[in-house]
Amino acid sequence: MDSVMQVTRPVIGWGIIFFNIFGNFGNFNILWACKRGNLKGKHGVLLTMTTFFQSVCLLFEFIQAYCMFFTTMITRRLCVTVQSPYLFTICMQQFLLLLLSIDLVISSLAPAFHRRTPTKIYCLLMALPAVIFSSWMEALAIRGIDDEILWICNPPIAFAPEPRKVWLRGCVWINVITFALYMFLLIKFHVQAYQKKTAQQDICLAENRLKHQCYEEKVTRSLSVLVISFVFSWFFALIGADVVQFLGLSAELVPVFQTYMVFPAMLSYSLPYYVLFVNSAHFREIFTLQLKLLFRIPMAAKEREESLTRPGESPSRF
Repeated sequence: MDSVMQVTRPVIGWGIIFFNIFGNFGNFNILWACKRGNLKGKHGVLLTMTTFFQSVCLLFEFIQAYCMFFTTMITRRLCVTVQSPYLFTICMQQFLLLLLSIDLVISSLAPAFHRRTPTKIYCLLMALPAVIFSSWMEALAIRGIDDEILWICNPPIAFAPEPRKVWLRGCVWINVITFALYMFLLIKFHVQAYQKKTAQQDICLAENRLKHQCYEEKVTRSLSVLVISFVFSWFFALIGADVVQFLGLSAELVPVFQTYMVFPAMLSYSLPYYVLFVNSAHFREIFTLQLKLLFRIPMAAKEREESLTRPGESPSRF
């Protein structure tokens, strides 16, 4: 076990430092775009909330990095005490990922209701279950506090064994539902794109496909990127942390393998900015402008004018 931890500690520690730079750079740009008025609407508010909690998750990983570099053992009591805000935050961002997919389903199936509902009321009601779920998980962690010596201090390991099973199973079910909703949307828009393609050839001509893509085709492409990024980041992290318990590993090795799941989890915390950059020409333009402002790169007259636009004047694409 000691030899395994000697390898694990620097790998996890330096990985946390890398993802904090890579991830929080992107998250900072999303929060900046929100401050500049470019993330309006219901989905924009939910995305901003998710990004904020994911940034907090990345910052709290520095506690684990400190443990990896400077501490060999820690009690569960101390671990839960220092990681208590992280336990709440990680559950919030987990549930908000589900709410983002639910919001897309609502806007697709009931667009009139989605448009008419006031944004503040809508987002508050959507976020309420996330707060309840996160508070419940936090209470489970606190109730399971003991003085067991831990090799690692992170959210899965901070939970006592029984509360950990409840947390992992709850998160797995949330992941499965989120994945199912994304797949539903992907199939729905793929079928609509096919129907429109066959019924209205004049709208989507083959020779102009790249220039004049159908709306459904664009949505299908964007959803494909979302599904792939979700599956190989947060979905993989939670499923992996749960499945590893049934692989017949020794009790000492299970927490080590669960700790390595921090990499796909941190990838999930870091992806929103890069997914938006790939998926949306509108946000590529916004983020490119922000990069020029950040690094003081000379801008054209039109870009300088856009950089001075008041938040209330910026368009919303949600």
